[in-house]
Amino acid sequence: MAPGLGTISYVGELEQQLNATGAHVVALRPGYFMENLLAQATTIRTQGVIQYPYAEDHDIPFISVADIAAVAAHCLLHPQWAGQWARNLMGPMNLTLPTCTALLAQAWGQPVRYQRQSTADLQQALEQGGLTAYAQQEMNVLFQALGDPHGAYATPRTAEAYTPTSFQEFIGAHLLLLLQPDK
Repeated sequence: MAPGLGTISYVGELEQQLNATGAHVVALRPGYFMENLLAQATTIRTQGVIQYPYAEDHDIPFISVADIAAVAAHCLLHPQWAGQWARNLMGPMNLTLPTCTALLAQAWGQPVRYQRQSTADLQQALEQGGLTAYAQQEMNVLFQALGDPHGAYATPRTAEAYTPTSFQEFIGAHLLLLLQPDK
């Protein structure tokens, strides 16, 4: 909900525009999608590596998109709420990427390590992914903002922010399928 968050800044602007209409609005503010790891399945399978530009000790509130959908559906199906709310959604717990790789290695039965990406490596990956120069810039800003230990992920946890899908459940239900040799 601040400038300088790359693509997330636009979501904050939309939230403000919706609130300005006076309509009943629930803004869901999720942590980092577990599903973002699915894009790294080939690298994990072939190199045993997860790569992000975050510090090894940076803890991240990983959340499953299914949990976000469940909260959204609950709000839509229970019209007793009124007003304008903002609700953080943070998954069951924050995890560092080395912890994520250890959990994945345990579930997969193969070694996996975390490798912190340099800015140049991130830029190259975004370019190879086909992003425009502007989109690359916005994603770089977003990754920098999300990697700030005092930034967006420094949000205090509340009972309302809890969602149930654990990282281990996500691995078993989604990621392991993509790590099979024939995928």
